[in-house]
Amino acid sequence: MATDFDEPGEQAIRKRHEGSRVLLAEDNPVNEAVTTTLLELAGLQVDVAHNGIEVIDMANASRYDLVLMDVQMPLRNGLDAARLLRTDARTAHLPIIAMTASDDADDHAACLAAGMNDQLIKPVLPPVLYGVLARWLASSRVSAAVVIGPPAEALPALASIEGLDVASGLAFFAGDSGVYLRGLRQFAALYAGGVEAIDTTTIGADARQIDRLRRDLHSVAGASAAVGAIHLAQQAQALGNLLQQPGLADELVPALAQFSQALSGFVADLQDIDVLSASRTPP
Repeated sequence: MATDFDEPGEQAIRKRHEGSRVLLAEDNPVNEAVTTTLLELAGLQVDVAHNGIEVIDMANASRYDLVLMDVQMPLRNGLDAARLLRTDARTAHLPIIAMTASDDADDHAACLAAGMNDQLIKPVLPPVLYGVLARWLASSRVSAAVVIGPPAEALPALASIEGLDVASGLAFFAGDSGVYLRGLRQFAALYAGGVEAIDTTTIGADARQIDRLRRDLHSVAGASAAVGAIHLAQQAQALGNLLQQPGLADELVPALAQFSQALSGFVADLQDIDVLSASRTPP
């Protein structure tokens, strides 16, 4: 079956998300020019903020589908800007993708703790950029289409879901239960089909597949941590680390299968909650 990854990246984005608005937070002129070109090639509308204060002002003044956030910016860095965006109901659910030169685990954890959804390592390769955009622009669209049900009624039911730390999820969404429910719906829609890159029958046969799987697990870890699925986040992070170690195929295959089952079970539990399966507006 054809997927976004079977097409050239910019064509897949243009086909599904042409006209979507991206706020690029970048103070380096070269990086700004390169990233803007890649985004516009994919049919996206791009506004540029050159410091953290501009990011906050622009995100609050206009509606964006996604923010690409350079972590190191003048006046207010990307981490601080992300934290402020998460405290405002207008931007609490907005996908924020960190852009950083570091692949260090502590830096990744800092981005997640600040409320960012995912991370891109500079220099960003076009296929990697387009893959992340496809994932989170789709998530943003689902979020905008959801009809929000009564937030307070859902919280007791959520407490019954194994592996879901409701308090942690609410804290990530600045205590706004309505926005938190939207995030949970978004998660369930995004991972209803599991993680496509996990194919235990061919794992290890293609280095590109391993790289894509590592990126997908990285994204699942961030999304899981955001909604309070702490155990899933830890599993995904551990699998990503395992992928970096050679000669562990025998260990990797059952671990991936177990993770896929855990993710599917968690999504099914979310879909069983009445308020989370509320009707959606037509596209």
